[in-house]
Amino acid sequence: MSSFTGSSPEEDAENKPYRPIPSKLITLENAKILRKLMPIFNLGLALYLNVFPAALGITAFTILHNEVGTGNHWFGKQSCTAALYAFFEIGATAVAG
Repeated sequence: MSSFTGSSPEEDAENKPYRPIPSKLITLENAKILRKLMPIFNLGLALYLNVFPAALGITAFTILHNEVGTGNHWFGKQSCTAALYAFFEIGATAVAG
């Protein structure tokens, strides 16, 4: 199995021009700002909904996958994906209960 190569704005413009950055719905700079602000918003909302541990797990594994580069190897990508599914299920179950 080959390693994950990620995505770039140039690749998206060629292969998926309908996405927000290539279609000019948001600038790359604003997307980077939004990428930093959304975890803070999500953790605050999780505190309100009383599902903070699940949201913290989702945030941690998302950072591991995207920022640290764990998603660049097949094993890291699959491990992070499995953990994210587990935390999504924990959070959804807590909200529903």
